[in-house]
Amino acid sequence: MDFKKLDVETDVASQGFAPGSFDLILAANVIHATRNIQHTLRTIKPLLKTNGCLILNEATAVVDFTTLTFGLLEGWWLFEDEDVRIPGSPLVAPRMWRHVLAAEGFRHPLNLKPDNDAMGASQHILVAESDGVVRLKDPGTRSVRPAGPERAVAKAEAPEKAEESVPAPGTRKPMDIKQYVEKTIEACVAEALDLGDRPIESDKPFSDFGVDSIIGIDVINKINDAFGIVLKTIAIYDYSNVKRLSEYIIEAHKEKIARVLIAETVDDRLPPVAEGADPDPSAEDMMTLLNRLARKEISLEEAYGELEL
Repeated sequence: MDFKKLDVETDVASQGFAPGSFDLILAANVIHATRNIQHTLRTIKPLLKTNGCLILNEATAVVDFTTLTFGLLEGWWLFEDEDVRIPGSPLVAPRMWRHVLAAEGFRHPLNLKPDNDAMGASQHILVAESDGVVRLKDPGTRSVRPAGPERAVAKAEAPEKAEESVPAPGTRKPMDIKQYVEKTIEACVAEALDLGDRPIESDKPFSDFGVDSIIGIDVINKINDAFGIVLKTIAIYDYSNVKRLSEYIIEAHKEKIARVLIAETVDDRLPPVAEGADPDPSAEDMMTLLNRLARKEISLEEAYGELEL
């Protein structure tokens, strides 16, 4: 058996460890003793093969004796991601462990409570498996909500291209897609935080408004519902304000959002039909247009042209 020192906060490859070379990582009360939990998980994940297993033994409850002893050590207070930790300590609660593990691509996270824990379940065993995806990171980032590097989104070549300007639901005036997406994100954040009419500045970090690791899940769920897309929760950390998140969403899902907006525009323009009356010819024309678009018989540009957008 070989032994070698590993700094879990530093790139593993630079320390001579081959990526994807381990089936199992065991860590006993070590991951919490780092500056940033998500940064550390992201650093050690490349060591695992796809479906490789991470097993953590972690203290998960504040105990006075532990604070009075380990609290005398400088390392006990290294953490910089206070919103992830149990208040007044570097420890992480089981529920938060499951969240941060899932956010970093560790699938099926679960925690096991010791049967004979005399200190009231102050220790938990946490188990999760790697999805095999290694995310890029800024080595200098220490915040739990790092403004992650912009990542290029691969796009298949397509003959159709969504226009930059489409009408917003409920109005005939055209609205820029970017503006529409930003306004929708702002509304989702405001609803999740119950901010009412408080303005959401597009270049201000979500964390400044009070979005934490739990609320972030709700925000992403609302955005997914609004646009009919699938974003992972980690997107709200990689693209840490309205402007950056909207740019990413448009880059990755522009055509789908445009199709949804066209459908809503058609619905807005359908005139009401009285009971028993014959449908308005213009309504039939619009429904025909929508059906042709759904069957991809016409392109988005052609649909825009027929709607005179």
